[in-house]
Amino acid sequence: MRDECIPCRYFDPELIRAYTELKKKGQCFQVIMVSADRSEESFQRHAAGVPWLTMPFEDPRNQAIKAHLGVDGIPMLVLVDCASGATITMQGRQALTQDPQCQDFPWHPKAIEDLNPLASVVINERSCVILFTDGTEAGLEQGRSVLSAAANKENEKGDVRDLLFFVAGEDELSENVRDFADLDDTCPMLIILDSPEQNVYVCPDDKLSPQVASQFVDSFLQGELTPTPIPPMMADENLAECPPESQAEAVV
Repeated sequence: MRDECIPCRYFDPELIRAYTELKKKGQCFQVIMVSADRSEESFQRHAAGVPWLTMPFEDPRNQAIKAHLGVDGIPMLVLVDCASGATITMQGRQALTQDPQCQDFPWHPKAIEDLNPLASVVINERSCVILFTDGTEAGLEQGRSVLSAAANKENEKGDVRDLLFFVAGEDELSENVRDFADLDDTCPMLIILDSPEQNVYVCPDDKLSPQVASQFVDSFLQGELTPTPIPPMMADENLAECPPESQAEAVV
């Protein structure tokens, strides 16, 4: 039952607050709840406590919507462009947590993101380019400059892009990623982490530049790089735990 899903109970108030504030600002959007509650009683109790539209309990369209959007965990907030039908982001929940004032709503993905705890779910599920820096503002800015050309080119693909781009500092998450991929503490270091395939690719160039980064990314996309398998014991570990399925919500 949804009542057993602690993440859902914590997320609902956040989304209700954001929904109310965005409506006050005149934002044009709608929320449709696609529930996976295990009983109609639980569904009715849940639906009565939210201000948005809900799909009927056990409506056959529920599974079709979740399959179409690629929903595989809960609570999940998917943002969709009504005009084009294109997915804006699958990471609406994480975006709302990072941006509670909704200043960047509807959270179109940025070409380059900072590596932070909320990114750990994405790292587990997608192929990612990560540039490790010394963590200083100058170092992070230099990292963004190095990745800029390759990241902007990839970002033009929209929701079908093959790679996500991150700059990382020196913190616990960066250390966890290095440990997960069995990497040393070289800095700067440019890698492509392919968690789904349990591989990592390390750029061999000592001096990183936009040209080096672009060539590295292009070579990966063309299948020209030789992967280094992530050690089995490391590959069995996730960088983040995903909650079990019970509910999903989509902005459409």
